[in-house]
Amino acid sequence: MTSRPPARLNTADHPWMAAPALRQLFDAAQAAGAELRVVGGAVRNTLLGAPVHEIDCAINVPPEKCENILQNAGIKTVRTGFEYGTITAVTAQKGGERAFEITSLRADIRTDGRRANVTYTTNWEVDAQRRDFTINALYVDSGGKLYDYCGGADDLRAQRIRFIGDPAARIAEDHLRILRFFRFHAWYGPDEGRGAMDAGALAACAALAESLRALSAERVWQELRKLLAAPRPAPVLAAMIAQDILQKVLPEAEGAERLARLAEVQRRHGVPDLMPRMAALLPAGVETARQIAARLRFSHDETEQLLVLARAPALEGLDDRALRALRYRHGERACRFWISLAGADGMMGDIGPALQLLRTWQPPVFPLGGEDVLARGIKPGPRVGALLQQVEAWWAEDDFAPARDDCLAKLQALI
Repeated sequence: MTSRPPARLNTADHPWMAAPALRQLFDAAQAAGAELRVVGGAVRNTLLGAPVHEIDCAINVPPEKCENILQNAGIKTVRTGFEYGTITAVTAQKGGERAFEITSLRADIRTDGRRANVTYTTNWEVDAQRRDFTINALYVDSGGKLYDYCGGADDLRAQRIRFIGDPAARIAEDHLRILRFFRFHAWYGPDEGRGAMDAGALAACAALAESLRALSAERVWQELRKLLAAPRPAPVLAAMIAQDILQKVLPEAEGAERLARLAEVQRRHGVPDLMPRMAALLPAGVETARQIAARLRFSHDETEQLLVLARAPALEGLDDRALRALRYRHGERACRFWISLAGADGMMGDIGPALQLLRTWQPPVFPLGGEDVLARGIKPGPRVGALLQQVEAWWAEDDFAPARDDCLAKLQALI
């Protein structure tokens, strides 16, 4: 395939392109007679006018030579994926260290859906052809020239998520590309995922969906997490359910209707928490939440979030006084999770005032401590904590109004 005449991005308009850490990499490659280009998400996001967070690079020399070039330039290297041609370069600048993944141009000559045997090349177009989607096969060189070998810029403008070449062949190389197709559609497809999908790609994903079972839990959850974080993930997840795809990795999913309502509530109130979105797909129950968190290898914090959501209290008729007590006992995040889902379920009417209270109310400090109990002749032991808890519950139930003397009187009455 012949590349189009490259366009040019003005580095002055995009500060990440002129950052000293990246320029150090460009200069090191050029001084050694090699060429380094930025590839993938950074280029895609720049064309969309979206923020650039991670910068991945490609270089037209094998990984051993790339490593030597970087080290000779005083740049620290880490062999993060050396067998696939990837090195992480860690630059040290005034603002601190910055890490960049640099992958040698390559062709994948044999794959099993999870791993690839690779051969290295100096041909940029060959490297582009082994990538997943056209919108990810965009390169920018040190001068800002844009290289588009697969029509990715046009697809980006048209909000078209298209595999490079035959979708089934691309999926056979890496089964995770099924989930990536839906994730990219949720973020960059027409109307943020609600428009029609490429028919050939959708058919290939459905036909090969069983292959998702061979993927590691960590890779599956990484993709699902990114998909759920999209502005409107529900239409894409509904399409996955309709094609019997999501069920291969999340058989507990009940549907996307509740998620659609939640995403709209979150958008309206500016609370785009991710874990309530996961909970909105699932049946209620602590044990179900625990099993899913274990199977998908959630982090400890993610597991705790899902369990908190599974233990949501009834919120009908919740007034400000009860909300303050709930916020005091369980924290702002848990209450925000519960109220967002209650809003999606139509249980609370307008949840805006409740969310505003959570943001602005500062819980008071309980005025008693263990020494107050001990001073009244109670011996150290479990009863000290039990008495404090009783007084604290009484204090919170009275909307935190009782002063210290009142709390001491209550403590004495309990003793």
